[in-house]
Amino acid sequence: MPPTHVPLALGSVLLLLLQLLSPTSAFFPNIWSLLAAPGSVTHQDLTEAAALNVTLQLLLERPPPGRPPLRLEDFLGRTLLADDLFASYFGPGSPSRRFRAALGEVSRANAAQDFLPTSRNDPDLHFDAERLGQGRTRLVGALREALHGQRALHCQSSRLPGGAFLTRPLEGTGALSAKALSHPLVPASTRQVRAGSRDSQCRPSPSPEQDFYSHSNWVELGQQRPHPHLLWPRQELGSLAQVGDPTCADCEELSCPGNLLGFTRLTSGYFGTYPSKPPGKCSHGGRFDQSSSQPPRGGINKDSTAPGFSPHHTLHLQAAELALLASIQAFGLLRSRLGDRGFSRLLDITPASSLSFVLDTTGSMGEEINAAKIQARHIVEQRRGGPMEPAHYVLVPFHDPGFGPVFTTSDPDSFWQQLNEIQAVGGGDEPEMSLSALELALLHTPPLSDIFVFTDASPKDAFLTHRVEALAQERRCRVSIASGQPDVSSPGRPQGHATLWQSKQPQCEVGAWTMRLTFPDPFATNE
Repeated sequence: MPPTHVPLALGSVLLLLLQLLSPTSAFFPNIWSLLAAPGSVTHQDLTEAAALNVTLQLLLERPPPGRPPLRLEDFLGRTLLADDLFASYFGPGSPSRRFRAALGEVSRANAAQDFLPTSRNDPDLHFDAERLGQGRTRLVGALREALHGQRALHCQSSRLPGGAFLTRPLEGTGALSAKALSHPLVPASTRQVRAGSRDSQCRPSPSPEQDFYSHSNWVELGQQRPHPHLLWPRQELGSLAQVGDPTCADCEELSCPGNLLGFTRLTSGYFGTYPSKPPGKCSHGGRFDQSSSQPPRGGINKDSTAPGFSPHHTLHLQAAELALLASIQAFGLLRSRLGDRGFSRLLDITPASSLSFVLDTTGSMGEEINAAKIQARHIVEQRRGGPMEPAHYVLVPFHDPGFGPVFTTSDPDSFWQQLNEIQAVGGGDEPEMSLSALELALLHTPPLSDIFVFTDASPKDAFLTHRVEALAQERRCRVSIASGQPDVSSPGRPQGHATLWQSKQPQCEVGAWTMRLTFPDPFATNE
């Protein structure tokens, strides 16, 4: 049975997780490992479940602009899926492709540590051979490296070993399901992972922390919560086994539930031939562990449900529960250190990578340009500080006969300062070079971004319509037009409602502006 008490610091989402954790759980590196131990939960499952939990917590605490806040009870009894989270928060059809790619990249890097020759036998990376202090040092050091790299925006996940959080210089998908598990917070996207090609930023990989719970005797000591000091290097790990302490009795069976010698200190098993197992010490155990044939035989790992691989397979569920909670704590620590914006960037939670504005600066906009600035400021402020905050801002002014230059920045305050300096000058007649400016914005805007166009005139360059539409579709950018309501009494103003082109999308009033989606919504189809 899962533990009934959860520290309040872990949050209400964890209560839901513990209530629904399936007794069939186990963890091996990835889906291919399950062929040898059906019904097991892998490192990939645990990592994705933890990332989804912390993402849900973030979305619950950050109400989406213009939409009702998420409610925890709406996710009770449901499989937690990336697509569902995005639809609930950002609206139906919002793409979770980049987020799912990030989850896949994290989980693959996680599983790789059990396969790569330079990491699979490293006792410090797996908390083996009673190297618990050294394991924590590597864990915390790699976490710091990932945090520093993410803050500097110069790293992405690495397939190379080096610790729990792997990074390399800067510049991802699977449909999540719970097929092998009965509760909604442990997805099985690892069963359908496809390699991603898009470069991304630092990705955490908490495999070593998970190994602590399946490789040490923390569970056998009766602990029902994650180790409180595993991520805090200045705190004591507790009472550790000493070099001369015998820890295990001989076990000649595959299953060895009682081979620990009533030991009350923290220990872990030895694996393979390096370092060699001292007399009286526990082995990791299982078919691939050469040390398990040396007295005392057997082992103590809880990696799977199969006794042939895990002598303490009967404690596998408890180890999986604690590893999952510990992984959630690790992702929560990343969120607290990076802030919501940094954490959203870490996992590509934000569906739009950039926010672009195309602004008509001709004289006919003299009365509306301030309203356009206010509306642009409102859009920026709605997204600022939360998961919808973009990484970059783009501003393209236009008038007759010119357009540009392009201004780009990652600082919303710099963007607002640049926008404030724009004044309506010249012109006064319509049409304007709106499509040329929009094309320029598209060429400087990353894919999957939002672009807003503010104008009161029809396009002078309408011959670009099909080219601009194709470019927007190719880059999967969502383009919205904000048309001012012309004052027919003003000289030089066109009669009626100015538009760039007809849109079949419904209109909605936003202040003094009518917002319309100009192209079919590229977010309407999930990939």
